[in-house]
Formats: sequence, C-alpha cells, structure tokens
Amino acid sequence: MTLNSNNMLYPAEDRSTSTLMYRCRNCDSTEEAESSRVYLHSNKQSMKDDVSRILSDVAMDPTLPRTHDQPCAKCGQAEAVFFQAQMRRATSGMQNFYVCCNCGERWSQT
Repeated sequence: MTLNSNNMLYPAEDRSTSTLMYRCRNCDSTEEAESSRVYLHSNKQSMKDDVSRILSDVAMDPTLPRTHDQPCAKCGQAEAVFFQAQMRRATSGMQNFYVCCNCGERWSQT
C-alpha cells in the first residue's frame, strides 16, 4: 500500500538498474522490493506426512474395513482398521496400513 494514496503496489522492473520495484498504478510512486522473489509455489510434499495426517482419526471411521488378524504390537489388541495407499511414486506398489482401534498405534505391511 502506498503511503499517500493507500493503493495497491504492483511489481515492476527498473530496467536501468535491473531491480524489482513496486509501483502504484494511480500515483506513480515506487519503492524498492525487499526481495527479488515475486511469487513462490512449492508443491513438494512428503507422502509420509500425508499418510500421517490421514491416520489421525481413521480408527473411528465406520466405513473402513477391520481385521482381527493383525494384533497390535503396542497393546496386543486384535482389532485394527486397514486401508491401502501408495507411498511414493507410480512405480511403487500399494502398501497396507493398519491402525489399532484401541490405542491408535500405526503400522504398515507391504
């Protein structure tokens, strides 16, 4: 925002010095940008983080299948919710994920 007119400042290049400036389209006031980055879009996200987020309350989901064949190593409870997900790339296979219905312990099986 400009100090004089409270208008939005837009990025512009000062061609004589090759620096990034912010310029008001109404009053032509300019100020030098603190950084040369105009926009950053980061789409790198760990699949492991995604799976951890998914697993937070999955044991309470009544629509997911349950098994009594995978006892929990932490509490010994036999009931666990399970689902399949792909961990890394399209070249990797599906992986089974289990969540204990008693204590929430998570484990996987390839």
